[in-house]
Amino acid sequence: MACVCVRVRLGRITSIRLPRNGLTGTIPPALGQLKYLMELDLALSSLSGTIPTQLGRLSRLQFLSLADNSLSGSVPTQLALLGNTSTFDDEDRMLQRTLTYAAPLPLSRLDLGRNNLSGSLPTELALLSALRLLDVSSNLGLGGGGLPTQLGRLSLLTVFRGDRCRFDGYLPTQLGNMPASVTMRLGDNALSGTLPTELGRLRALSSLTLGENRLSGSLPETLGGLVAVERLELQDNRLSGTIPDFFAALSRLAHWDTFGNALSGDVPPSAASCASTVTHFYVQDDNLDLLADYLCGRDTFQYQGSSKRNYGALLLPSYHRLLPFHCTRGASPFLASGDRWGDGGFLKYGMEAQVLTPPADPPPPQPPST
Repeated sequence: MACVCVRVRLGRITSIRLPRNGLTGTIPPALGQLKYLMELDLALSSLSGTIPTQLGRLSRLQFLSLADNSLSGSVPTQLALLGNTSTFDDEDRMLQRTLTYAAPLPLSRLDLGRNNLSGSLPTELALLSALRLLDVSSNLGLGGGGLPTQLGRLSLLTVFRGDRCRFDGYLPTQLGNMPASVTMRLGDNALSGTLPTELGRLRALSSLTLGENRLSGSLPETLGGLVAVERLELQDNRLSGTIPDFFAALSRLAHWDTFGNALSGDVPPSAASCASTVTHFYVQDDNLDLLADYLCGRDTFQYQGSSKRNYGALLLPSYHRLLPFHCTRGASPFLASGDRWGDGGFLKYGMEAQVLTPPADPPPPQPPST
């Protein structure tokens, strides 16, 4: 449903919200003359062309969304001036003292996701010190030159979405200096190098997605410091070594994915501590020995295949949890395909492997009545 909202206060336009209105053409540079504008939402339309540099003049802007359009070109460095009251001229300051409403707050939300932007992400965006949400996701040409290390200065940033871009180079260690981070999405890029140990400082982080990159090296034990993490995606990288025994600290973990790496060894014993929270647990076949040994005995458990989408991943739905299965050690497990049950095991293969409770044994036949 289209929404049209233009708010005027004290004879001045303070808010323009026009999402889902099928807008076409380009963004008028004249919008930069609306000195009292606090909100500008032009998302979910068909706007094209570049982002006008004149928008940087909106020194009172607190919210800017240009997401889900067809905008192209680079991200203007002038956006770093948004919500910056230090750019007020003398007339601005005099008017501000006479207005009856509170002084404007700095920009807190910048959403440029799902466009056709390209080039590098300006380092100047780190000047937006009050920013709480930054979304540049799904701009397939954006990110050459890597992630600016200056992003680590955004101490209030809670949501950073930069997935499905072209960020390359190393993950900046400075990302560990963002204590308010709750969501960090950087999957499906070209990031390389190792996982910074500093990421373990993000104790408020709930979701970290770094899958489908070129990350290498081992999993840092410091990831055990992510005490609030619920979703951790590191799939389809080049990680090696063993999985650290840090699951006891991840008391809220619901989704773990390290499939498509070169990790070796077993899932560590502390994984059992996630039994009450985990719903999805994707690992390589080689990492399943511990689960296999627990479930049905190492010598009799069989697990085959190498593709997560077919045979090599384990989905642990919340209604069955991680380890409380009813399998007699040494019993012959079975492999189920689709809805067809085999001869006595626990796995169902399909788009995602799924742990299922085997069907109940039929009741014994009753002797004929006499």
